[in-house]
Order: sequence, then C-alpha cells, then structure tokens
Amino acid sequence: MFTGHESHAISTEDAGVMTKAYRDAQTAEDYSKGCYFSKDELIRILNQDDSVGVRFYFAINDDSKLDLVAAAVKADGDDILDNVLDHSLLCPPHCSSSNVLNS
Repeated sequence: MFTGHESHAISTEDAGVMTKAYRDAQTAEDYSKGCYFSKDELIRILNQDDSVGVRFYFAINDDSKLDLVAAAVKADGDDILDNVLDHSLLCPPHCSSSNVLNS
C-alpha cells in the first residue's frame, strides 16, 4: 500500500492558495494556522520498526484549538501506536515570519 517513497511535493504557490483558502474560511480570530513538531520527535517516530511514513490526524486540544496528532505508518497503511506525537507548538504564537503560507 505505502512504500515510504511517495511524492507529496507541490509548488509554494499552490500551497499558498490552499493555506489562504483555509485562513479565509475561519471565523474565529484565534484559530490555529499551523503546528510545529521537532525534527528529533519526527525522526524518533519514523525510526520505529516497520515505519514508512507519518500520518497526521486533526484534533482539538485542551484550549479548543485545532491541533495535530502524528503517528508513524506501516507499509500496509496501519498506524504504529507505540509513540504517538502531540503537544505541537501552535501558530500562533509559534509562527514563521510572514510568508505565502501564513499571511
């Protein structure tokens, strides 16, 4: 099902159109624009036996804001539930400087 070599590349322009559509659809002023996970944590779950990628699940955190939960994925498409990531750093307040993806 999955190989770990699937391409997910899109142009920055297309990514900007998609993220702007999301921002334009928001009605609350304090919505989440993005989530940050550290390289070490992503590598930690990717280095699990049988991992070929990462799946991100949309979630609502304790502050009622959109968040992501991440789990490694096996070739057969099943999640590896031994080391699931949460506690991402939300944007805002942990945002990049203004760019096509967030402004």
